[in-house]
Amino acid sequence: IIEEVTGQSYAEFMETTFFRPLGMDQTHLLDQRRIVPHLAQGYAWNDGELQRNRRVWQFALTSHFGVMSSLDDLIRWEAELSDPKLINRKALEATWEIQRPFDTGRQCDTWGYARGWQVVVANGRRILNHGGYSGTAYIRDVDTGLSVIVLTNREDTPNALSPLSLGWEAAQAVDSTIPSDGYRCWE
Repeated sequence: IIEEVTGQSYAEFMETTFFRPLGMDQTHLLDQRRIVPHLAQGYAWNDGELQRNRRVWQFALTSHFGVMSSLDDLIRWEAELSDPKLINRKALEATWEIQRPFDTGRQCDTWGYARGWQVVVANGRRILNHGGYSGTAYIRDVDTGLSVIVLTNREDTPNALSPLSLGWEAAQAVDSTIPSDGYRCWE
């Protein structure tokens, strides 16, 4: 849709509309041909052995997982999400609306999948989270402004916290009202 409407490739649109204006010089879409200084390759455990992860092929359209970034650039992105200048605020807030509620037979204010986010509303508090490939996690409390970004270069590691679990632990360390294992629905 973006390419049809703008006449630009998805990568060009993201670069000219968001990355460049926000000063996100270390952010780009996946391009396996590109030499990226300081790029941390992704790894995963497979039968007790550490191997490069499976995401080493080139895709034509990579909006579902192909944005490569740095902590500095993600801080710039978070600043835009917190106080939008380029992004339409109503469009941004629409990304928090649950499109697919989860029904686990348990009580929750609201819990489900929005447009790219897992959303939990507990006690009226809206918390978004998303885990990415190769060991990333992003947690945003849109009501208090607390955000946690976790970047690692591993998909999984035996006997260690997942990146999303690390994010929830960090959020709880800053705000004790957030459970360290993430918000869960109760029985």
